[in-house]
Amino acid sequence: MAMSEARKRANKKWNDENLQKRYDRIQLIVPKGEKDKIKAAAQAANESVNSFIGHAIELAMGGGFGIPDGNAGDNVISRSISLSIAFSDSDMDSLTALLKDGQTVEDYVKAAVLEKMRADREG
Repeated sequence: MAMSEARKRANKKWNDENLQKRYDRIQLIVPKGEKDKIKAAAQAANESVNSFIGHAIELAMGGGFGIPDGNAGDNVISRSISLSIAFSDSDMDSLTALLKDGQTVEDYVKAAVLEKMRADREG
């Protein structure tokens, strides 16, 4: 269904009043053909391109900022999660043996989850 003219005017009014005050803009230039791949990946993740790119940046930076969820107002999506995982003593010993110098269990698990997500996206 096409957006009504009234909705377009309301969206423009909100954008004009809020976007410059609350958000910074970043222009992204990608090689030919990559834009379509990014759009397809965002669509597959059921996200806007802006949210998809923002979440990718947030993950790469280790979290820490909110991504607009597309609704007017102050709503943001937080991508930080907190988990409590029980490991047996032997599993914890095995996990600890895999850690690199200075790496925490949390860092290792986060890296493993991100690697699994990348692998799943690539098919």
